[in-house]
Amino acid sequence: MKSSSIPTAPNFEDMLKSKAWTADWHAGAPSLPISFVYDDTVIHGIPAEWSPVSRTQRIDANLLETVYEGREPASGLSVRLEWLEYLDYPVVEWTAWLTNSGSETTPLLDSILALDSDFAGAPALIQHCNGDYYSQDGYTPSTTALNEGDPLVFAPHGGACQFGGEL
Repeated sequence: MKSSSIPTAPNFEDMLKSKAWTADWHAGAPSLPISFVYDDTVIHGIPAEWSPVSRTQRIDANLLETVYEGREPASGLSVRLEWLEYLDYPVVEWTAWLTNSGSETTPLLDSILALDSDFAGAPALIQHCNGDYYSQDGYTPSTTALNEGDPLVFAPHGGACQFGGEL
């Protein structure tokens, strides 16, 4: 039986690539790698008219947390994007939330890409969980290589809501 191991030290070149990939995110809310269609309008990042705010804090010596939040003024749709950037490994954890914080129903949301970004070079490895499938296999950890043109789609059991994207 052949076993595989995870390197104990990061590759310096991978660290540089990781920092370069996330550098644009620090440029501001409109450059964040999220996109969706909202009331038939394509939205990238958090638009300036949504009054985005951000905060960055160091969690510990090797972990930096950045949170962006913005709210569409007419309907109250709130977007919150959070990422954890590991300073000692080329790893970024990314989470996006869309919430109706208003008192009325929001316009239709469609084609939500919580991470809408380009990757260059060797296929990126995405480590993720499969979500909750109402079974003992819910939240099973997985690693998926993203090859050019291959979609990576996540959908709950029954497909009521679908998230995904393609390189």
